[in-house]
Amino acid sequence: MLTPLIVHVINLPKREDRKLHIINQFENRTEFNLKVITPIPDSNGARSLWKTLKSIIRENLQSDFLIICEDDHEFTENYSGDKLFHFIKVAEKANAEFLSGGVSWIETFFPVEKDMYWMDGFNGTQFIVIFKPLHLKFLTSRFNNTPIDHLIGKLAKTCKE
Repeated sequence: MLTPLIVHVINLPKREDRKLHIINQFENRTEFNLKVITPIPDSNGARSLWKTLKSIIRENLQSDFLIICEDDHEFTENYSGDKLFHFIKVAEKANAEFLSGGVSWIETFFPVEKDMYWMDGFNGTQFIVIFKPLHLKFLTSRFNNTPIDHLIGKLAKTCKE
């Protein structure tokens, strides 16, 4: 068996029901190692999330990718651990900057292979794999009150210099 993938879940302490929910979602999924993280406090919720994501990325700079999951995520019957591992390998080979397992809206998309799409412009970060090429871009980003999903999409579009 492969080493379990660490999944970072950002959960506000006052949301105990969501913490219990997400623990339950991952309970019998041996392909994952769940790490529930308390966000860095800030009066601005978006800035708190941005600071927390930067902290998670800093702590995992040696990793080829990291996984962030929302605390209200729910696995559907379409989920497959084997497919996830396959899609991660395909994305790494293609030098992808992120891989999303749940979006609410997509502006443009193109098929990469069965059940996998390249997307441009999206909303929603239910379950997202952030690859190393995006780590440094995120760490050098400045907070400007942009929602995290929009920021990830914008940073991923930024050309490498």
